[in-house]
Amino acid sequence: MNPFNLPKESFNARRDILLSSLESVITETSNYIYNDYPNLEKLEQAESFCTHELMEAPTARADHLEKVSIFPWVEAVHELDSCLTVIFQGNYKNAFDSLRRALELVVAGSFFVLDSTESEKAKKWMHSVSDNGTPNFKRALSALKKATPQYDQDNDELWTDVLLEHYWDICNVIHVNGLENSFNIISPRFRHINGMGVPQFDKKACSQSLSYYLKTVELIALTVALSNPVLLVGFDMERKFGINPPMSGFYSPVQAENLACLIPDNFQKLIARIKETDTNISSIQHWYDSLPDITEEELNAQFER
Repeated sequence: MNPFNLPKESFNARRDILLSSLESVITETSNYIYNDYPNLEKLEQAESFCTHELMEAPTARADHLEKVSIFPWVEAVHELDSCLTVIFQGNYKNAFDSLRRALELVVAGSFFVLDSTESEKAKKWMHSVSDNGTPNFKRALSALKKATPQYDQDNDELWTDVLLEHYWDICNVIHVNGLENSFNIISPRFRHINGMGVPQFDKKACSQSLSYYLKTVELIALTVALSNPVLLVGFDMERKFGINPPMSGFYSPVQAENLACLIPDNFQKLIARIKETDTNISSIQHWYDSLPDITEEELNAQFER
């Protein structure tokens, strides 16, 4: 691109500038991730979890699904996908907006399906007619903490406190809390053409954005595991239900293992205790074991239908 031969129309000039820069930024980002990023394996696990498992996290209880279905978790998947896209484009600061919304959506979804949350309140939010909007993040976390007091026994840090601290860190970037959270630090631009900052790859900024993405996904994994502990124990639902398993609320053994691997190390002791002692897990295990395996005839009938 010749910066001295740009179209006279400002938006056509912007188009040409972006087209000339984006391919380079995307290529350099991919090269950095696969050649230099220190947590590549964990990053790939996080991306796979967001793509394949997160939207299946909410419980399969009919009264829960009646409130908000799986909408908050599906929206969170879209936000986390958008986060990676803007990182690849070199728009690092925009990534933090998506991370904040993803956290808010998962916490809001977990809050709405609590037995203590009125169904009407959840449905009003779901249909965009709530007078109060999306629940305040801190208050929603407090409600989740109150509903799960048994999860605060094994850690010096409360899981809700860790989640809230990370949320405030993201908000500091979004709300520009001083120079360290400014555009020039979080998403630097070293070239300006025609008054426009040109997106570019920046190793430090890219690494920081990816690390925030990874930590956000790890804490989302912790949140969905504590909101629905059955996810921590894998069940082969195809063995019992064929191609018509429950729409959400259960993971396969491989998915359950992936979830556990994503949960931060300082909460692994808690996760191990939950798997051993949670009464809901043992109840679901008993229910699963009591079901007959699907027969070949029944499976063929499902395919025919």
